[in-house]
Amino acid sequence: MSEETSFGEITLQDTIIALQGGIERVDKEKGVVTIDHWITQLMETGQPKFTSIAEDLRELKDSLNEEVVSRQTISDKLISIGQKTASLTAEVDSEYKISMAALGNILTKAGNSIR
Repeated sequence: MSEETSFGEITLQDTIIALQGGIERVDKEKGVVTIDHWITQLMETGQPKFTSIAEDLRELKDSLNEEVVSRQTISDKLISIGQKTASLTAEVDSEYKISMAALGNILTKAGNSIR
């Protein structure tokens, strides 16, 4: 498996590329579809560290779908998800380490940028 390996239809690289342009540029509908995809993939692992990220993603999605979106809540969730993602690099196959670290960093920066 390579970093381009798809977990379903969306790869780690697809997610990183979409976020590199800035979180504000991500289409909300496409973002929600991506979040749903990762929730499913992470929950299917059955591993608590992955399912914890899935739960944060679910809360992020719920926050994005609220009538009045709280920037603070979105920021906090992105930072939490980013930190948890980066911390998993020690637990994933070597082929995913770089992408997981990059994704964690991007999510944390995105969270900090919208505070």
